[in-house]
Amino acid sequence: MTENGLRGLDVEGIFRWPESALADLRSRHNLSGLMVPAHGRSCALLGEDKTLAAPIVDYEQEIPAAANAEFARIAPAFAETYSPDLPGGLNMGRAIFFQEWADPTLASRVRHILTYPQYWTWCLSGALASEISFLGCHSHMWNPRAGRFSSLAVKRGWAKKFPPFAPAGALVGERDGLGVHNGVHDSNAAFYYYTSLGFSHFTLMSTGAWVIIFNPVCPLDRLDSARDMLAIATLAALRPGQSLYRNTNAESAAMGAAALAFRALGKTSVFPRDIDKVEAWELPDLAGYYARWLKRV
Repeated sequence: MTENGLRGLDVEGIFRWPESALADLRSRHNLSGLMVPAHGRSCALLGEDKTLAAPIVDYEQEIPAAANAEFARIAPAFAETYSPDLPGGLNMGRAIFFQEWADPTLASRVRHILTYPQYWTWCLSGALASEISFLGCHSHMWNPRAGRFSSLAVKRGWAKKFPPFAPAGALVGERDGLGVHNGVHDSNAAFYYYTSLGFSHFTLMSTGAWVIIFNPVCPLDRLDSARDMLAIATLAALRPGQSLYRNTNAESAAMGAAALAFRALGKTSVFPRDIDKVEAWELPDLAGYYARWLKRV
């Protein structure tokens, strides 16, 4: 949907589905709770009355060159957030800045900022919460080394608008007697499933709209913002030494054009653009084989 020139997510239309499906699911299954995973970056800006103060902008929203230039002057250093400059609205900080740039009254009207899974958690339960795996995902909003909001989030007044943190999966409310648990970044959730089974050094690849590759191998100082590598905090339940990695999509993987490296509790991962030239420690054979196969198709 488009509103005032912005590509917004049709959250009302989306919410009609769980509303209509939940009763049917409960009649056929023994449900014990609800939890929402969601793709990275998107966030909801709520006013004092907790309704949307602006559309939830699609992360493929194009941002004008003038707004990009202004944001570049205030963007935190890569060494602070380990978030490279990604196109369109793929950085949360840039997207919020653009919305405020386009509507100078918006900042004064926003009381709460919710990351996308937490928006749906709120819709389902009325509970306001934040969560680390999503907030730390290529956002410019989080300092993963220090474990706190970035200087950008603090200076722009955004940090104080996020609700208190709750762990992913924590029970935060209920809907019609069904427990609602705090949501999570989708890639982190996929990775956590395997770590919960006891795996500690492995390569996980998941395909869909994006190609997601997890691989715990690289120190922070090897991350290269020019190659779209980044570091984030992940689920608090992860044990020290576990980390994850993500590539942007099938086309860029085939071209070797982009990489996103995630940090987990002091460790990082890396999937270099020049995959055929990587050192042995950088990538297990399975991921290298997969990347070379993508180049052939």
